[in-house]
This record gives sequence, structure tokens and C-alpha cells, in this order.
Amino acid sequence: MGFISHLPKVNSAPARFELLIAALLFSLPLGQEGFTNILLFALFIQSLIAYRWPHWREGFKDPLWILSALFYGYLFLSITWAEDQAGGLRQMETKTAFLLAPLFILAGKKLWPITSREFALKAFWWGCMVAMLWALSNAAIRSWEAGAMYITHEAGRRYFFAYTHLASPLMHPGYLAAYLGLGLFSAVELQDKAKKNWQWIYRLSIVFLIVFMVLLQARINLIALFMVIGLAALFLAWQRKAYIWLGLPLLPILALGLFMGLASEDMQKRYFQVPDFDYDISGTDFNSATYRLAEWKCASEVIESNFWYGTGIGDNRQALFDSYKANRFWEGLNKGYNAHNQYLETMIAGGVPAVVLLTLLLLYYTYRALRQMDFLALSGLLFLMISLSTESMFERIWGVLIFTLFFPFLLIRTKESDSTAY
Repeated sequence: MGFISHLPKVNSAPARFELLIAALLFSLPLGQEGFTNILLFALFIQSLIAYRWPHWREGFKDPLWILSALFYGYLFLSITWAEDQAGGLRQMETKTAFLLAPLFILAGKKLWPITSREFALKAFWWGCMVAMLWALSNAAIRSWEAGAMYITHEAGRRYFFAYTHLASPLMHPGYLAAYLGLGLFSAVELQDKAKKNWQWIYRLSIVFLIVFMVLLQARINLIALFMVIGLAALFLAWQRKAYIWLGLPLLPILALGLFMGLASEDMQKRYFQVPDFDYDISGTDFNSATYRLAEWKCASEVIESNFWYGTGIGDNRQALFDSYKANRFWEGLNKGYNAHNQYLETMIAGGVPAVVLLTLLLLYYTYRALRQMDFLALSGLLFLMISLSTESMFERIWGVLIFTLFFPFLLIRTKESDSTAY
């Protein structure tokens, strides 16, 4: 694979950028905020030192940054009509990467070595592999210490090798599944250019990534994966006139089927949960699907009362909690649940302009990926946009970094890009 041998000498700005972005992408699936923040700071300092005005001008005029800055700027402006402005500033701190990360990447697109995409994707793939190994090792240790595969929980058994317990040393399972999904798409791209032995390693890793995502039980991520793989299979079958590709969606289906065959009844229950549309919102008999219905009902009421401009960021969370209280949704109130839908979450905070800007941002990224015929970026964006329907991913730093670091870096690799040094 040549990953280690490719480690660049850091005696030039392009080489330092290449190494920093690779280290950043490696760190993301590991969920170590302190380490990632150090690398982000190093990237920003390197950019401030290396860039000249022509570089900054390239970044400022790129529609990717303009739309991202407009989205961030409008949400920041909305603090002015919120009462809890200190809370709004704290939320905007989490979203700062929308303003800075794309700019620092896009501004230096002619300084990135032409080989940096492959090198960075290998680093990200390795990060995903290490994350899986770390999570499995932690689950094995905890299982051995407990003398069982599970611990008893008030709602039933909680298995060390599933859902939150499996993801616990890293991050929330929904976010980890999102990173691993991108790792899977990265492996698809990497195996195309790899030597024969490494092709099989990447292909085997795809199987392991799918199995691990099944264990994480992040259902919307699996649904998104099914949809993306299905669309990819149709495209490849049409493009290459090889209809064997139509069997590609069978991989996640087989992995899920194997899980269902081997898993305990407690573990299977999560996959068979369906929302109860006749639920008692003030009750306690909820599954995760019904939770979403209750959250979306309360979120919709907040939106109806603050349709055009939202509550202002800072008041959005309290407004949602007030709706939980008014509807007697005690479970959501006591556990401090967000709306579990990024589109609704954005609408609550900033109203129509905010959700329009978010939609335009996502659509422009998609257009850019289509224009550049970038399979990885396109697959990843579709995967992410589906995931946003049941997770408020941009309310946490790990969701923000997925979008603001990974995709801008992919989309600067155009045919016109070069490795111009100083």
C-alpha cells in the first residue's frame, strides 16, 4: 500500500498540509476531541503562516465557503433576537468549523500535493480500522470483567458488543456509524488503485465495516447505506454493462441477516422497533422510533410558533424543552433530548432562512460532486443527508467536522489542481 513509505518530509508547505490533513482525518473516527483540536489548531496556524492574499482570495470566492459562511453568519445573527445569548454563543462555538474549516482548506487548494487525496483517505481508512479495533477490545475487556456479554439494565439487557456500549470509548453510535460509512466508501475508492493484495484487504474491510455498523444498531445509517449501495449498484451495472453489480446491495442485507440469526432476542428488538402512532406522550413505554415521533411533534409546534425567523440560536433548546413540558413529554424533558432531525433543529433556531441556507449548502455540495463525478463525495453526501433526517448531527462537534473537513477536502481535488509550491 505504501502508506508508511509515503509519509512526506515536512520541509515544505505542501508536505506539511498533506501530513496535517491526513492526521486530522485519521483522528476523526477515534473521537478524541483534545487530540483533534490540537491538529485543527496546527492546520490553522500553518495556513496563516503559508497563505498569501491570492490564496485567501481563492477561498473567499469559492461558493462552498460562501454558502457555509452565510449559513453560519445567519445563525450567529439570530443570537440577537434570542434571550439566552450566552447559550447561543456556546452553540455557535460548536459550529465555528462551518466558517473556518472550508476556508482554510479551499484557500490552499493549489498548495495541496496532487497525491494528498489518496494519502489522506488511507489515513482516514486506518482511523476507521483502529476505531473498530479499539471499540471491540474495550467491549471484550468489559465483557471479561463482567463475566458476561451484557449488563442488566432497567429496560433490559445492554450488550457490550452492541449499540452505545460498543461505541462508548469513541462517541455516540450514530456519529461513529457515519464515520464508518464514509470509511467504507473510501475503501471502495482505494481498492480501485491498490495493488492486488491490498485490493482484497480493502474489500474485506468493507465487509467488516458493514458488520460493525450492524452491531452499532444505528438504523438510519444502515438505511442510508442500503440506499447508497443500491443506487451505486444500478449506476455501475449501467455504466459497465455488468449486471453482477446488482448483487452489491446483498452485502449489507446478508450482514444484517447474519446478525439477526446469531443475536439474542434483546439485541434483535431494536431492529424490529416500529413507531406506535397511538402512543401516550406522557407515558414511559417508548421505543426509539416512538421517541422520534414525540420529539418531531413537539419540534413542529415550536416551528409553527416561530416559523419565519425561529427562536434565535440560544433559545432553541429551551423552546423545545418548553414544548416537551407543555405536551407532558416527560421522558424527552428529563433526558434533555434534541429534535433528532437536523432540518427541524435548524428550523427551530433560525426559521425559514436558516433551513433554506442549509438546503442550498447541501445541494451545492452535491452539485459540485456530480460535476466532478466524484463517487466518494456523492455517496458520502447522500449518506449524510439521509442520516440528518433522524439525527441532529450538526449540534455536536463530531457531526460538524464530518461535513466541514471531509467533504471540502474531497471537492478541491479537481483536474486543474496542482502541487504548486512556494
